Amino acid sequence: MGHYAIREKVLGLPAAVRSMTGLPAKILGLKDRGVLRVDSVADIAVFDPKAIRDAATFEDPHQYSEGFRYVFVNGRPAVFRGKPTGALAGRAVVHEQEGVK
Repeated sequence: MGHYAIREKVLGLPAAVRSMTGLPAKILGLKDRGVLRVDSVADIAVFDPKAIRDAATFEDPHQYSEGFRYVFVNGRPAVFRGKPTGALAGRAVVHEQEGVK
């Protein structure tokens, strides 16, 4: 997002956010994800677009992106004031077809 939407302006910020939230949820048939609405799963990221930066390099690939102040997964803080909390509130999601969730 930082490179293509903010620095290169290939996508507008709203389109970039949608391409990482609502669009994949729709493609995977996840009706309660990807949007902010009552009764939806509370996965929310609060970020500063000007501070978004990928800190990972080829030499040191296990670095968190910068610029995300808060991230809530299933309503629980995963990043708080820019620092990972260690909470593992998420789960793997799969395509909702043929009765499989």
